[in-house]
Amino acid sequence: PCIVTNPAIEIYNNIVYIYLRLASIGSVFSRTFISVAELKPENLSGRIKVKAYPILYGIMPYESVEDPRVDPDKKLSLYHVRAIYRTEISRVFTFHSQLTGYRVDKIEAINFYSKEWGTFLIQDYRDTFPLNGSFMIVRPFFKDKGFGVIAIGPRRGVQVNFDELEVPPELLPSTGEVKAGGNASLRLSKNEYLLLYHIVDDHGVYYTYGALFDRGAELLALTEEPIIAPEAEVYSGRRPSTVFVCGATLYGDSIIISAGRDDEITLIYEIGKQEMYDSLKYVSG
Repeated sequence: PCIVTNPAIEIYNNIVYIYLRLASIGSVFSRTFISVAELKPENLSGRIKVKAYPILYGIMPYESVEDPRVDPDKKLSLYHVRAIYRTEISRVFTFHSQLTGYRVDKIEAINFYSKEWGTFLIQDYRDTFPLNGSFMIVRPFFKDKGFGVIAIGPRRGVQVNFDELEVPPELLPSTGEVKAGGNASLRLSKNEYLLLYHIVDDHGVYYTYGALFDRGAELLALTEEPIIAPEAEVYSGRRPSTVFVCGATLYGDSIIISAGRDDEITLIYEIGKQEMYDSLKYVSG
């Protein structure tokens, strides 16, 4: 492949599952598919070579499958984006798939419910995945303004209550920043979930932060400084200074984070669980 990027990650039965966004040689970044690779946790260091098996791919010539995320409360439960580039106006939707090995058991669209409008889809909502078993992270994007925010709403399976979506003001972009979006959710304890999210500055550079929520989606704490920021000497690809996180998992006392770099390669980061707690500033409780 010419692109191996934006990976989700989880550890199940002492096997690391990495869900990779791939583009074949001669393809383009807007025509990608998702494959899964397996390896042992102890092999998750240095330069990694894996064998990946396609599991989610486009059917139509104008379809792209992108940006996998996992459910922090349900193993082998994968969320992904399907983008339709048939006209100048793209259509982007998020889907859920339950996996059994390398087989996809079902694909269902994330949908929204309102007392006034009933059940419906939103035209463009990337970065949508579960915070936990009861709440969904949603990234409404206002194309005419080039502005995106993080919203959280109660969910029943793949259906999100649109009437109860809320935007945490603490996670809004500030001066010199143009958009925010969720990256991945990780269960740290019985009642604590770590949301990794990004802020994009007006140059288009991504910075990854952390926010701690309880099971009821109340914000407890957040990091004041980025957890991950681009480093100039690591790599330079088609989209310099872009580090896009799609996954996080616990392994012992460490948090393993998987990210795409410059829309071309995959990077694996490690941070101590206690180090993460120490970086959080509590706002509640």
